Amino acid sequence: MSTATQPPTVKPWPPDLADIVRRTINPLQKRITGPNAHSSGPHRATVAALRNAVGQTPDRAPLAWGYVTEQVIPEFPSSWIGREDPTPQEWAAFTALTFWALHQQSQDRPMHRAFEGDERYKNFGFSIGHLTKRAEGSSIKGRFDALLVARNGAAQLHHLRGLVQLLRSHEIPVDYGQLARDLASVRFGDHRKVALRWGRGFARAI
Repeated sequence: MSTATQPPTVKPWPPDLADIVRRTINPLQKRITGPNAHSSGPHRATVAALRNAVGQTPDRAPLAWGYVTEQVIPEFPSSWIGREDPTPQEWAAFTALTFWALHQQSQDRPMHRAFEGDERYKNFGFSIGHLTKRAEGSSIKGRFDALLVARNGAAQLHHLRGLVQLLRSHEIPVDYGQLARDLASVRFGDHRKVALRWGRGFARAI
């Protein structure tokens, strides 16, 4: 008795933190910047809760963390989900979403944009390079250098906040999916690799 040959099992691509964060931000961003933005009160309230959590840990920002647990974490594989403290992926998604909300404040144009092209360059450093060109004579390069060498999590968030506020004032977007991926890498101990990528991005943009 013959048996039918079974097709080989195709393993799915591993989950991509950057894509998950992009898929979370995109619809929310459209609702607060599109033609129906005037009727998006609940969505604006969500963005305000995320914005108010900038620089906070998830346990100190229950509204923002609640949104992340409802909209982002269900897409995570079980190995990315913590039992008590947030995993690097959870923390990175939470942090990226809160900084996007800060960046988007009072902006009609989308401040999250998934750059196409070589991801070695299209990262947070790439956006800061454009900022440096647009705001000549400022101390942006020094602030960026301080971020690159910061090893303490609180110091990194402090420098990120200042730079994101400058990006907002000049309406320069950031790929917040890529930022989430890089922040998770930093939490896993790859600070040097992330700094190199951001440095390449900065150099490519100026």
